[in-house]
Amino acid sequence: MKSSESKQFWTGENKIDAKEIKLTKEQILNLIAETSHKTWMKQANRDKGTPMNNLSPEVSEGDRKRASDVWAALEAQKPATREAAVDLLAKRSHEMWLESKRVVVSLEPLDLNPTDHDRERAEDIIKALEAEGVPLSFRK
Repeated sequence: MKSSESKQFWTGENKIDAKEIKLTKEQILNLIAETSHKTWMKQANRDKGTPMNNLSPEVSEGDRKRASDVWAALEAQKPATREAAVDLLAKRSHEMWLESKRVVVSLEPLDLNPTDHDRERAEDIIKALEAEGVPLSFRK
């Protein structure tokens, strides 16, 4: 690509110019980790009744690992649509959860399909990235 050319990315309904992106990779990874953790807190509160003040607001190493994995998947796969990006992140989220459960011997088989929780986390991450104007898909 010539220096005078620029790539277009989709973010929700809008295309933005790559030159407009203001976040560093580290900031993007922090945003994904924070969003992932906030989604987990929201789900624990809503689904298990855990009071928010009983949940640590600190981003965990697992959140950071998920963030790195999510961003790598987006960069590698370059999903063509928002829906494809959500599907990709939900699938990776669930695969990471399965990997963590394989360490523990389980008497019940684990469902290999992404859950509503995985999809909710993926949606939250995509929304956070869109709000910051982060490119999610490469268009030619």
